[in-house]
Amino acid sequence: MKFFRKALPLIALSASTLAQSSGYVSSPQANAPASTSSSNVNMLLAQIEQETQGLNMDVGKLRTDKWKTDASSRQQAGENVASIQRNVTAALPGLIGTVRATPQSLAANFKLYRNLNALYDVVSSLGESAGAFGRPEEYETIAPHTRAIDELRRNYADTLQQMTATADDRLAAAARQGQAAASQPPKKIIVDDTEPTATAKKRKSKKSTASSSSGATSAPK
Repeated sequence: MKFFRKALPLIALSASTLAQSSGYVSSPQANAPASTSSSNVNMLLAQIEQETQGLNMDVGKLRTDKWKTDASSRQQAGENVASIQRNVTAALPGLIGTVRATPQSLAANFKLYRNLNALYDVVSSLGESAGAFGRPEEYETIAPHTRAIDELRRNYADTLQQMTATADDRLAAAARQGQAAASQPPKKIIVDDTEPTATAKKRKSKKSTASSSSGATSAPK
């Protein structure tokens, strides 16, 4: 079966439902898990790079055209080898670079995780074929890579779970802050924009008239 060709399109699926929300207020308690997650992600990236570089070299040593099986199976094994090498040299570097630039992005991390799962499926299938049809040393070359990538993807899943829990905590904290702000009673602002009454106007007019008369009487002749 052509596992890799079926698995690779999965990495293009949107992970927007896992993307981090922006604009909420963080706290020192929330920043600590985020820092831990970034450290875990950076460590995983280094391990993935090291492992896949060795994988790329080792699958290139396989002589699938000499395997003791039918021509169709040998062809499929050769295609799997080529698919692994394309993934390791073309797809993975870009995905790793994106995660390294934005280690807290759930979308970027999830895309890389999906790709790592797809890569594992193909490497595992190739390893089984090597054990069944190849030379013993060929199987012994591929088997450690299968185990290593399986462990990496499991560790990555644990890290993603931790990152998602941290993001959920932040969203919950932001929601509580919004509810607290909404529950505060609105401030009342009183503006006195009433027009003066007729009596007040009349009194003001009399005062003005009296002041004018007083001034005129006391003026020197």
